Amino acid sequence: MIQRRILVVDDVESNLLVTKALLTPYKISVETLQSGIEAIEKIKAGEKYDIIFMDHLMPDMDGIVTTKIIRDIGYNNPIVALTGSTTKKQSELFMSNGFSCFISKPIDIECFDACLRRFIPEGLPNLEELLAQAKEEEEDELRKTSYAFRLAESFIRDATNAINTIEPIMVSGFEFNDDAYKRYKTAVHSMKTALANVDEANLAAESHSLEQAAENKDLSIILSKTPQFLIRLQKAVEERRPKEVSDIPDFDTEFLHTKLQQIADACQVYDIMTVEETMDELKEKNWSIATSKLISKISEALLHGDYEKAGELGCRYFPN
Repeated sequence: MIQRRILVVDDVESNLLVTKALLTPYKISVETLQSGIEAIEKIKAGEKYDIIFMDHLMPDMDGIVTTKIIRDIGYNNPIVALTGSTTKKQSELFMSNGFSCFISKPIDIECFDACLRRFIPEGLPNLEELLAQAKEEEEDELRKTSYAFRLAESFIRDATNAINTIEPIMVSGFEFNDDAYKRYKTAVHSMKTALANVDEANLAAESHSLEQAAENKDLSIILSKTPQFLIRLQKAVEERRPKEVSDIPDFDTEFLHTKLQQIADACQVYDIMTVEETMDELKEKNWSIATSKLISKISEALLHGDYEKAGELGCRYFPN
């Protein structure tokens, strides 16, 4: 059986988590990156994927520029744009710059499935079976809680990055040049889908409004609306932070050792299902602050498809 490979490129960590979760039932090997520059390096190194899902708007290098460079290298496999903008003008821009097609964000499962089947016509499970499986997993409280925990962690990092980008722009004397508008627009755009991922629909709508203001260089709207937006965004972050608790010892160290060893072994052979199932088992228990941080670091490495790093992190726990 052919091992299918997909690359997802998006600077918003929670978007990567959601897209990866959508791909998990298909049993496809998924790698994730957070910049176009990293994607170009992968292609230059000779990597090939059945599909590359490419975010449209990213800092440093956007998806359109990234895709054009990848095509100029000679890469011909499908590249699909992930975008929050689906106007006729925008779609024509995608198609004229090397994209195979585009998908709107937040991602609709049926559109996503149709895209996968267009470029991977054989070997994918039936959509009805996947939807039934997804319903069963929604009813599995432990699995749902584990996913919600990872999503909250990712959102906190995404929102903090956006706040750290926007605040210096707002306190710089309001001297908005082209670079400031671009950085501001990219930051509020990233929050549009990140907020939708955690069901903050009103704040997501505010993000969209501020993105349009940046597009139109409407400084009056930016100056009047951004301060309250940042306050509400910070509140959304604080509501999702874990409550501070006193440290506790790792009671079941034998279980912890066994599971980390399983993760390290599974990472060596890229056994994705075993890794994710074992991580879920670890997250069902309460651990010390140090161990919780270790598990969080392993999760972050797995999110980015860095199985070698995840395995190394797990091995650090083992006694010599």
